[in-house]
This record gives sequence, structure tokens and C-alpha cells, in this order.
Amino acid sequence: MKGELLKEIAESVRSDDLSAYRKEYSKVADYFGDVYKDFVSPVSKVSHNEDAEVMVVMQDWMHIGLAKSADKSGPNLGYNPNLKANKELDRRLESIGETRESIYLTNAFVHIKHTATIDGAISAPDMRKSIEKFTLREIKAVSPKVVLVVGSNASAQMQKLVGDQYAGA
Repeated sequence: MKGELLKEIAESVRSDDLSAYRKEYSKVADYFGDVYKDFVSPVSKVSHNEDAEVMVVMQDWMHIGLAKSADKSGPNLGYNPNLKANKELDRRLESIGETRESIYLTNAFVHIKHTATIDGAISAPDMRKSIEKFTLREIKAVSPKVVLVVGSNASAQMQKLVGDQYAGA
């Protein structure tokens, strides 16, 4: 059941109308074909525990510069293990007794942004649209005990959409 719901969400990402966003973006399939067709976000390829108690929502996955010169490990793993942010995530997961394989990991913004660097901004309305259309559905499908949203824009837009709905009691 969870797997079917997640595949439906992945298909809706692939068919998303990018002209409805404020900035220019590309679909993951534009650069990686069908490699990630069954995943909402490429990072979910390795971190796809549908029964995970912990779900981590990263801000975004990739920018256009990196997509054009993608590391060969990317399609196999869904992430580049050599990037500083990925090393830091692995270190923090280890500190709480988790691994990429034990959690469900996704991105709040599911498309490739057209910026020169990973730090390039995604407009708040575009981030909110992606969270509302995809991330909230993923959270509902996986139903984890803990949802950790990483990144100031993603966190702020999630807060605007759901308030304290996912805050612990």
C-alpha cells in the first residue's frame, strides 16, 4: 500500500507542469532518464524505508550545473557521497543510531533548480508548492514518528503549510 502510494506520487512528480512555477526548473528525468522513475526524489533510492520511524526532508537535490556534469555515483545511489552536506548527514544519522537505509529521505523541492550552485535560492512560493503537492503526501504515506525538515526555506514553508501539526506532544 505505502509503496503504491509513493509510486503514484513519483509519477505525479514526473508529470508536474513546470510552467506553473515562478522560476525555471528542470525535471530529474530530463537529465537522468528513467533511473529514478519509481522515486519521488533521487535521494529516496537508497533511503527508501517505507516503514521508517524517521523521515528526513532535505531542502533540494540538485542544481543545473551539477546535473550537467553529474557524478557517476549519483544514479546508483541517488546522491553524491563526496559532497559535504551528504557526509554531514551521514555523520548525524550515525550519531542517533540511524543510517540512510534505516530512514526515509526525500527533498522538499523535487525538481532541478537552474542556479549555478547548490546554494541558489528557490522562491518561497515554489518551495511551498512542491511541499504541498508532493512532500506532504509522502509524509502521509510513510507515516513516520519523526519528520526532520532540513533547510531554512523548506522549514519555513513547511511551517506555513502545517503549523505544528507534526510537532511532538
